[in-house]
Amino acid sequence: MIFFLLAFLVLVGFQQIRTYLSPPIPKAEEGPGEAKPNNEKSTYRLPVLTKPTVEPSLLVLGDESTTMRVVFDPRGAGVRRVTLNRFRAADEDGRPTSEPLDVVPASSNTDEPAYLIYHHDHSEAKRPVETLGTVNWQTAGVVTEEVDGQPCQVVRFTATVGGLRYIKTYSLAPGDYHLGLEVKIEKPAESKGKSRVRYQLAGARGLPTEGKWFASRFRNSLIALEDQRGSIDRDLQELQKIVLWGNGNSIGNTDRSFIRYAAIECQYFASAIVVANDQPVGQDRGFLASARPTLESGVIHGRIKSVTKDRITIVTHDGRMTETVYLTPGDEGRWQGLGERSGPVAILYRNLGYDSELGQAPKVALEVRTGQAAESTHALWEDDITIRVNTKPFDLEAGQSVTHRYLLYNGPVKPSLLKHLGG
Repeated sequence: MIFFLLAFLVLVGFQQIRTYLSPPIPKAEEGPGEAKPNNEKSTYRLPVLTKPTVEPSLLVLGDESTTMRVVFDPRGAGVRRVTLNRFRAADEDGRPTSEPLDVVPASSNTDEPAYLIYHHDHSEAKRPVETLGTVNWQTAGVVTEEVDGQPCQVVRFTATVGGLRYIKTYSLAPGDYHLGLEVKIEKPAESKGKSRVRYQLAGARGLPTEGKWFASRFRNSLIALEDQRGSIDRDLQELQKIVLWGNGNSIGNTDRSFIRYAAIECQYFASAIVVANDQPVGQDRGFLASARPTLESGVIHGRIKSVTKDRITIVTHDGRMTETVYLTPGDEGRWQGLGERSGPVAILYRNLGYDSELGQAPKVALEVRTGQAAESTHALWEDDITIRVNTKPFDLEAGQSVTHRYLLYNGPVKPSLLKHLGG
């Protein structure tokens, strides 16, 4: 009797573990066997995408002697690459290479740089607009200034949109694993009326997975709330569940706590947006309203239903859903020869921002894999997320400004465990 009881408990425990590791996919609505279409509109056309900034216009903080080397893009005043000079990169199997580690790789942050800010263009706007993330910001280049008593390299960007002046100031000290970021918004003294302002700050993409065959952690999200006593409550959202849900859960401030940081972490390294302690006089640390992980790119498995000059439609393996992936204008030639006879395919895509005409974020094709390459493409190796933080609304009168300070951490999850590697 005891044996049967133990066997039953083992079986129940196994089922619970399997459900945790592989959460069930919500059932599709019952209906005819024909594939259910997604939100595709036949008249929808992909918007013209902003071209990446040419190399000579990029700016750099740090060099081979500093802990980090950071490449900045004037388009959106964002970050294209962060290199950790004390660590070597690894290949997809976890073997070390001779190159330093790009913890924020250019391959994932060129089309849309990291640490862009998006503003709400009116007080009732539900979503921010992308203007500040696509315009070229003005800059006087890299200078050396004293920050917190030590010399730092500093680059300052400015842009004026909607009658407000936005200033982003980045700073880097030689031995730090973080960038300082100060976001200042000014309302000119000669302007009239009151402006209600809020913005979103988006994190980095492409945090590398260290050895896809043996890694136990794939780009999870961590959002930390700190209470008045300094105690931290962490919200963990795993990549597998974020992909299943389509996006992560939004975590907000409470009456007794504020968002201390929002991060993406892998097995050994993390990329985090941290609210700095040293805020300007009169500015508390509870200026963030919410933080949320978002799915930035991924993979769709299935079979091709149709290919036109501007989109690929595929049917998922269960035959119940269709997915539409759009093609970049001028790039259509890459997809010639694909069709219903291509067999199983895996389409790697990236998400653009929410499009009100389409009613969702359009997916843009990056690569199509067929045959064995498609079958060996695992979603956990390709799906990518970032973190986005949103400020509370604040009002500015003529001549007023508001300043928020962040630390942008990109380094080891636990530095002590990686000390033997030179970090």
